[in-house]
Amino acid sequence: PDNSVCILLASGVNKLTKPQLISELTKRGLISTGLVPELKTRLLKYLNGESLPTDYSAFEEHNFAPIITVGKLNRMETKKPYFDPGKFSGLISENVDQFLKKFNRAAAINGWSKEDKAQYIAACLEGSALTFFENSEDNALIKTSWDDLEQKLRSEFEPIAQTDMLRILLGKRKQLDDEQTTSYINDAESLCKRVDPLMPQPEMVRNIIKGLKPTVARYIGILENNTIKDLKANIRKFEMVEFMITGEQIQSPSEIQNKIFKEQLNNINNQIDNKLKVMN
Repeated sequence: PDNSVCILLASGVNKLTKPQLISELTKRGLISTGLVPELKTRLLKYLNGESLPTDYSAFEEHNFAPIITVGKLNRMETKKPYFDPGKFSGLISENVDQFLKKFNRAAAINGWSKEDKAQYIAACLEGSALTFFENSEDNALIKTSWDDLEQKLRSEFEPIAQTDMLRILLGKRKQLDDEQTTSYINDAESLCKRVDPLMPQPEMVRNIIKGLKPTVARYIGILENNTIKDLKANIRKFEMVEFMITGEQIQSPSEIQNKIFKEQLNNINNQIDNKLKVMN
C-alpha cells in the first residue's frame, strides 16, 4: 500500500484499545496475545495484506499453516481470505456506485461490520475523494453510521442527473451481434437496478426484452415473463429448441467466422497433404 494508506490504517488501528484489538484479531483468526504494540502490528499487517502464517492462531495451536484460509482446524472452521476493496479517487471517469458495490462485497467477504466499514473506508479513498473525507469536520464522517456515510459519498460523487443518463443508456441498450443472450440480460438487469433499485420485476423484464435480438424477442415475447427468473428460463428453452432444430447451439457472428476459418484451414491442410502423397 502507498504511504497515505498506511498512515490512515495506522491512525485507525492506533485508536483501538487492547480489548478492541483482541476482538479484531480474534475475528480474523489471528493470534490475540502479546503486548499492545505487537497486537497493533499484527492487525496492520493483516489489513495491508502482509500477514504471515505465523500470525494466525491456527499456526500457534497446531504448528501447521494451510495455504490461504486459516481457522480452528479441530472445529473445521475456516477463515475467508482478505478481499481488497480497491481504491476510489473521485475522478469523472470513475463510478462511485461500482466502487461502493465492490467495497460492500469486500466487507461481506472480510467479515466487516457497518462500524468497520465506516472506519476502513478511509484507507480506500485517495485524491479528491480522500480530500473530501479529510475536509469534513474533524473527520466527523467516520463517526456517522455507514448508511449515512455511503449516502454522503453518493451525493458528493454521483454525476448530476446520473439517473436520467442511466435511463437513456438503458433505453438505447441493445443486444450486440456477438453478445450471448444471458450476458446481455445480466448487464441490462444491472442497468435497471442502477436506474431504480426498487424497479418492479415486470418493468425490468419489459426493458430487457426491448433490447433482445429480434429473432429472440419474437419467440420470448409471447411467453409468460413475469420475473427475471421466468425470462431466463424461457431464454434457455428457446436455445434448447434452436439446438434441437439446427443441431448446434446459437453462435455469435465472431464464433461463426472462427468456425468457417478453421474449416477453410483444415481444407487447405488436407489439400497439401494429398499433394505431398502424390509427389511421394
